[in-house]
Amino acid sequence: MKTNMKLVAVLFLIGGLTACGGSSDTEDTTEKTNEERIEATAPTEAAADAQEDDAEFLAEAASGSMMEVELGKLALQKSMSPKVKDFARMLVDDHTNAIADLENIASQKNLALPVALMDKHQRMVNKFKDETGKNFDKKYLDMMVDDHKEDIKEFQEIVEESKDTNIKDFASKTLPKLTAHLEMAERLERGMK
Repeated sequence: MKTNMKLVAVLFLIGGLTACGGSSDTEDTTEKTNEERIEATAPTEAAADAQEDDAEFLAEAASGSMMEVELGKLALQKSMSPKVKDFARMLVDDHTNAIADLENIASQKNLALPVALMDKHQRMVNKFKDETGKNFDKKYLDMMVDDHKEDIKEFQEIVEESKDTNIKDFASKTLPKLTAHLEMAERLERGMK
């Protein structure tokens, strides 16, 4: 009996250590937590599916905003251009505010958000760790253009498809800022050529 208890304790410890791994664990944990919470409260399967889509959007938007903040901070340290630094400062401020809004919405809906960057967002940040100067600025602006185009598309889909008023309002309120970010990134990018 004592041997079985020790075996259970060791397996539990190994499982716990594995669960504390990296951002994919955070992503998996967030998804699983949200699925469990939705299953416990959703009145129908269709409602659960809609809530899972909204939870996925919230998690993705939170991780994307955390990535923007991290990259903005890197730009503030590594960029040689005052204009790029101003752009980065704006992104840090706007996406920090977006994270706070997302946390508020998730709290109201009893949903979890990731506490670390999703793997794909972490990989994007990692690409910039060794970049400096004009090379950093060029790659940063290129990435900001591509990322904001993708974000705008996703936010427009949420505005059109989400049944949740709070999430739809958040996406509607955020879209003009994302569009302004894209326009500024494109303008700065053209200025570097």
